[in-house]
Amino acid sequence: MAQDDGEAKDERQYTWRFIQAIFWIDVFGFSLSAIFGYSQSEYSGLVLALLGSALGYALGGLFGFLFGFPRYTEPTAVSSAEDLRKLDKGAANDKSLRPSTNLERIVDWLMTMIVGATLVNLQQIMEWSGSQFQALADAISPAQASVPQGALLVLPFAIAGFLHLYLWARRYLPKEWSDNESLRRIEKQVSDFKTQLFQIRGAVLQTMAIRMKDAGVDETTIEDVKARLASAQSWTDDPYKGFAPEKADGFVLEATVRPNEDKLVEDRFIASFVVKRADGAPFTGTVFFLLHNTYPVPYLIRDVQGVGEARAEVPCEEGSFVGAVVATPGAGEKRQTIKLAVDVAKVKDAPKGFS
Repeated sequence: MAQDDGEAKDERQYTWRFIQAIFWIDVFGFSLSAIFGYSQSEYSGLVLALLGSALGYALGGLFGFLFGFPRYTEPTAVSSAEDLRKLDKGAANDKSLRPSTNLERIVDWLMTMIVGATLVNLQQIMEWSGSQFQALADAISPAQASVPQGALLVLPFAIAGFLHLYLWARRYLPKEWSDNESLRRIEKQVSDFKTQLFQIRGAVLQTMAIRMKDAGVDETTIEDVKARLASAQSWTDDPYKGFAPEKADGFVLEATVRPNEDKLVEDRFIASFVVKRADGAPFTGTVFFLLHNTYPVPYLIRDVQGVGEARAEVPCEEGSFVGAVVATPGAGEKRQTIKLAVDVAKVKDAPKGFS
């Protein structure tokens, strides 16, 4: 394998050197065309000579690109029942989108038409080309015009353009496509992994729902929280945006952020949260701090027994909305569920670099 990689690398280097040689030959050839044109008709001859050479290079490059155009690997031929079973199994395992081959088909049709038309009308094409070479030579040097002069201004550059684009399309374009396909697959795998990583498992949601119900949280709030977390699947999702205000029913949710001094923890900041009564009076109940879906267990529970506040803190990398549900004890209408939420990204006096 290492020897094969080395041989492929050497082949790419040889091809690249050959392409460089063609490039410098082209530069030298264009210089000769410019000198010849200027010597015959000064600036008008210079421009016409360069345009003729550039046209030849572009035309040759177009044919070189078409002939060297890469194609995706064709599916394996099916010659037996075993081959068919293998093909069906591979198709079942490969659920990814395949690149379109429409451009390949267009190139194939185009090349077929060009080659066919050229072979059928070869004599007419040669006569037409001769007349065009003569016209180019007449425009540059009327006194000494000839078909070979016009041909020398066009054909060498057509050959150079063909070789240049043919070699590039054969050697480097497939690698660009392959690298792009590999990058696309990697991005898809990373996206799938993040979705799995940041999607809360059903068992966690069920446990949270049971604990909230046991604490006296109403069913509407429980279903709302479950739906928000179940729909959040990525880092950029913000499940508690619009969940509730910062202040409601005499309670308030406050947040502060400080740098994380624990170097063993990857997250750079610590977010602290406080749920308390707006008037500072003590209360009794259960507080659920509802965290972002990037936390494996996206909630913290604090039981409050006649004190003034409930506190929680978590490491974080950037801000998002954090919710809180306060379940106060009681029976019937005396039992309350208070919903709160705060945007940690807008916390005042946050450390530099936090957003």
